[in-house]
Amino acid sequence: CDWSSDVCSSDLERLASEAIHLTSAFLVAGFTEAIGTLWEIDSISAREVTVAFYERVTGPSPEPPAVALHHCARQVRREHPGDPYTWAAYIHSGA
Repeated sequence: CDWSSDVCSSDLERLASEAIHLTSAFLVAGFTEAIGTLWEIDSISAREVTVAFYERVTGPSPEPPAVALHHCARQVRREHPGDPYTWAAYIHSGA
């Protein structure tokens, strides 16, 4: 992308007025998909979700990242149904 072009300039002006979090920053940087959280999460549940996620996307029957994250978040929800703080923060962005 030529940063001096009108298209890129208008995109940057549009983005300047929006809140950008780390996950969307990866998309702006050119990644097609990114996974993140909406708030700081407990390191123990983060580790559990991360390990389960990578097992699902790299296992013998790999799942698309959005599907893998969905299953991982649901698993944490089953384990901690009364504590949405541990499972509701996860987001997948992109295509």
